Amino acid sequence: MNRHLILTCCVWLAATAAPAETPFLNNPAEPASGRTSVTLAEEWTLGGEEDDEHFFGIVGEVFADDAGNVYLVDNQLSEVQVFDPDGQWLRTLGRRGDGPGEVRNLRTALLMPDGTVGLVQAFPGQVVTVQQDGVPGMTMVPGRTDPTAGGFMALNTGLARGGTLAFSGTRMQRREQTALRTNYVATFDADGAPRAEVLVKELETEMGATRISEADEDFATDRWTLGPDGMVYVAGARNGYRIDVYAPDGQLVRSFGRAYEPVQRTPAEKEEVKETMQPWRRRGRESLQFDILDTEPDIVRLHVMRDGEVWVLTSRGVRERESDEMAVYDVFDTQGR
Repeated sequence: MNRHLILTCCVWLAATAAPAETPFLNNPAEPASGRTSVTLAEEWTLGGEEDDEHFFGIVGEVFADDAGNVYLVDNQLSEVQVFDPDGQWLRTLGRRGDGPGEVRNLRTALLMPDGTVGLVQAFPGQVVTVQQDGVPGMTMVPGRTDPTAGGFMALNTGLARGGTLAFSGTRMQRREQTALRTNYVATFDADGAPRAEVLVKELETEMGATRISEADEDFATDRWTLGPDGMVYVAGARNGYRIDVYAPDGQLVRSFGRAYEPVQRTPAEKEEVKETMQPWRRRGRESLQFDILDTEPDIVRLHVMRDGEVWVLTSRGVRERESDEMAVYDVFDTQGR
């Protein structure tokens, strides 16, 4: 572990002053405290060919609450299975459907500020809440109270921490000859009313456009998180290794990063990336033109620990590691050092 531990118009917007106006703490490439190895010890395991009792579809996310209970988000079965700290099954929350407490296209889940579990449906974007005993709660559509939102909305990720409720999603509006897509990371009130947009990117394209740009399509969907104090951490730029920290009201508080050389892609890797872009456009795909970037994104994912340390998983931390290493993280202190 590294102890620094066709017509296309793309517009970036910010909720506050441009990040360049805030002091940026730029760290050197080499970490001050060197490299530390952390050995993981398995506590329990579930599922697999030899386990007839527990069945999982596609588990897309795992998280824990303050009591140590573990929540497995099953995207295929559209449910969340809950286990105690010793791996004993407690309950299953949600299921596939359109009724109370049910969702389709379960994208992720989160612990809501009121203690319920929020089941995040990707499209149409909404959050179906379920009490810990399985009783259905309210259904919330983040941003629905915004009269200017309009169009269709999809949700990607959601988090609640330190009194802040935040989601990343996409608003889509059809115009006469074009389609406007707005990607965002934003904070919301408990009832889904919009509070502040932290990061926004608008992309307007002609109907039936055949040229697809990876740079235009890129957004920080997975490159943001919440800290224990409710601050929003965002790596908005695909390359440039910069993390901006926002207050829940959208005010930019600080920025930090480090010197970093982007990871170059091979021709074969570029072809693999092309296959993942807009996979639903299979008919006539041979006529599409893809503009694929030569480098991987600098930052893959962010985590902020309970003590405020920021753990950053980079593209190099995923690809350039020893055979016995799961991943290599850059670790920053609470001030971004």
